[in-house]
Amino acid sequence: MKDGNVVRQHLNLFFDAVDKLKDMEIEIHDDLLSIMMLYSLSPEFENFRVAIESRDKLPTPYELRIKIIEEADARGNEFRSPNEEAFYGKRQEKRNFNRPRHNKSNNSNQSR
Repeated sequence: MKDGNVVRQHLNLFFDAVDKLKDMEIEIHDDLLSIMMLYSLSPEFENFRVAIESRDKLPTPYELRIKIIEEADARGNEFRSPNEEAFYGKRQEKRNFNRPRHNKSNNSNQSR
């Protein structure tokens, strides 16, 4: 899965659960939903969470959804699942070790 879809998928699952609760005639106040949504985010969103909580009025869950997606897009570094993080680390490690090393001192000695 692409990194850009992780936050969107998480929010879609969150709102699916909210819709299922509404179908069972269980209503949750918007402020509580907003707080639950903020605390369901990964630790990378801690500063964002604090900024939203410090406002006088919390955004509605649907407004907050848009703000979270905008924040994730602005960062360009959305949180990944542990499996995706492992593959990302593996790719980075592989790239670094397979890169040819150019040693200027060896090249200058070989040309003499």
